[in-house]
Amino acid sequence: MELSQIEINSRIITKALTLLGVEEVAGKKNNQDIVDMFEALGFEHFDDEIPWCAAFVGYVLKECKLDYLKSLRARDYSGYGVPTNEPIAGTVVTLWRESYLGTKGHCGFYLHHDEEYIWILGGNQSNQVKMSRYPIDRLLSLRDAVLPA
Repeated sequence: MELSQIEINSRIITKALTLLGVEEVAGKKNNQDIVDMFEALGFEHFDDEIPWCAAFVGYVLKECKLDYLKSLRARDYSGYGVPTNEPIAGTVVTLWRESYLGTKGHCGFYLHHDEEYIWILGGNQSNQVKMSRYPIDRLLSLRDAVLPA
């Protein structure tokens, strides 16, 4: 049975919300939940000081039994899934960081937007899983998650 996009995104938001509040541990210790995200994607010996927004997105997608990227580069999610101009909660969002043409980015899951800001639920937002707003002009892509091929 095929799942609707609403059902897929509902899975995503439900799983992502279970991780709300997971945060880095200051100093040499690491939050095992963040380390587990890396390891679930096949990246060993990573700690919570490594940028982990893409690990969060990949982990959530994998846990939801959806297609996911085995990548820690946030901008790679701008080519993931299916593009959409009508995002719903759980759509994958990719933002540019520092420069539109650069290589740095950020990714998470769409919550809502207005003319100025887009709100996303993501990892490594102020070193934790939380809901944050970003200027809408930093938006690179909105992509619908898909089932594995």
